[in-house]
Amino acid sequence: MTLQYKGGELEFRPPHPNEEKIHVCDQILPKGSLVVFPSFVPHRVKPVTEGERYSLVMWNLGNPFV
Repeated sequence: MTLQYKGGELEFRPPHPNEEKIHVCDQILPKGSLVVFPSFVPHRVKPVTEGERYSLVMWNLGNPFV
């Protein structure tokens, strides 16, 4: 399946302060893909440089993880 946009990569900051490499989530590149992660994880989406990128953002509340 081809992408209908360029750019817009989802990136996560490394979990350890000594680690400098940004983690790019390339699993969601195909149209219709899904990624689930805790909202407290530092993340960003790079600017879309061509085309349009749509996303659906949801939050789920529940009991805290123990």
